[in-house]
Amino acid sequence: MTQTEIDAAVAAQIGEQAMGAPPSNPDIAQALANYAAAAAKTAAALNANLTSNYLTGFQNWSQQVTTGKIPDANPPQPPAGLASSLGLAPPLKSVWYQPLPLS
Repeated sequence: MTQTEIDAAVAAQIGEQAMGAPPSNPDIAQALANYAAAAAKTAAALNANLTSNYLTGFQNWSQQVTTGKIPDANPPQPPAGLASSLGLAPPLKSVWYQPLPLS
């Protein structure tokens, strides 16, 4: 079946107007704008939740290390992209940090 035959079959089933340009609908532009705004709002909420979860986990870990309940060898790592948004330096590959003496 050639493309011309396919086009003719489609036109026979749904009419000739289907082969023309789609109708102009200003509601489509508004719907797309609403969708983009909702997606941005959802992304911001998810990122805020991710940041909060990481910071809470890090705080809990640091309290456990400070009280001596766990070693400081395995700190929680920030999710990808979060370190730069928090203004943190990239983690070192071999060591985490040198703890300061508590006195």
